[in-house]
Amino acid sequence: MPVALQSNYCGAIDDMDPDSNVLKMNKDLAGIEEAMNLSLPPRKFRYIFEGLGHLVSTILINSTHHIKRINENGIKKMCRNIFAIQQNLTNITASRESDLDHTRQYYELLYLKPDEILQKVLERGPQFTELEYMNIFELVKRSKPGIDQKMIDNKLARLKEMLREVNV
Repeated sequence: MPVALQSNYCGAIDDMDPDSNVLKMNKDLAGIEEAMNLSLPPRKFRYIFEGLGHLVSTILINSTHHIKRINENGIKKMCRNIFAIQQNLTNITASRESDLDHTRQYYELLYLKPDEILQKVLERGPQFTELEYMNIFELVKRSKPGIDQKMIDNKLARLKEMLREVNV
């Protein structure tokens, strides 16, 4: 997804606007909605757009490993991107796209230190897959100086233990 591959999420300035790729996608979706709304019965129209929030959510979460680095301004920008997509899809489908809330919560984990992420998993249980947590830890390592691979490996080992305990 171009949002993860082509955008800078480590800027010094807090960019208040969604990414240009998100704006383009939202514009394209609005055009598709207009064309489909005129030519399809409501049931088929809903069928086309119902799973889109889940698809976009999955793509955004799974694209974390493509982001080179992210800082606090980048996290805010990604959350604004998610909100802009959610707002657009909600307008199209006339129902809240809760999958994108889940995606925003995923990116908000990046505000936390690795120990705080583990504590959150311990308190609330796992909200994401092991691979998704691994991608968050790896992005934290790439983004924050002073965090080395050995420390991340230790946190990932602890995460595996916690997830194994929950699944037993």
